[in-house]
Amino acid sequence: MYRIFLCGPREDRTAAQLLKALLSRYGTVCYEGVSYGSGERSFLLEEGEEWPGQGSGLLLFKKSFREMGKCSASGWIALLESGFAAGLRALYGTGIPTALYGTSPRDTFSVSSSDFPCGSVSMLRGVTTLSGEFLEPGEIPIYMEHPLCPEQMVLLCAVLVLCGVPSVQGYRM
Repeated sequence: MYRIFLCGPREDRTAAQLLKALLSRYGTVCYEGVSYGSGERSFLLEEGEEWPGQGSGLLLFKKSFREMGKCSASGWIALLESGFAAGLRALYGTGIPTALYGTSPRDTFSVSSSDFPCGSVSMLRGVTTLSGEFLEPGEIPIYMEHPLCPEQMVLLCAVLVLCGVPSVQGYRM
């Protein structure tokens, strides 16, 4: 099971709703005790204003994230929008591997094209997935069913990559 923890106020459901809809296309998502979708892969989607306890998974930072002190969640990989100062401060000095996403060529994951209904995300550096597989940089085709802003498209793509969902055929969103 792939554990994804959204850091920030529970009232801000935007990221959780986007992720629930996307991940349920690629497996079963458990969110707030309810299962969505079906498939071989399973995802546990959690959120909160305190750091997650023991275990490992993917830390995502909501735009509404407020500092919660230094992160003490070892065993996790962080995914953070580039330039998000509060998240960067929380992770500073923790040793938690962090991938940045955005629209800049300096980001780990960056938008290379976004023209509905197709787009493309560049993975500009090699990354290690939650299961420990190392992936080389490359282009990932995106097929959108409805328009997404570039930041949403690259975030959703990065989550799928880090959860080990194969990207050879691209991703449907």
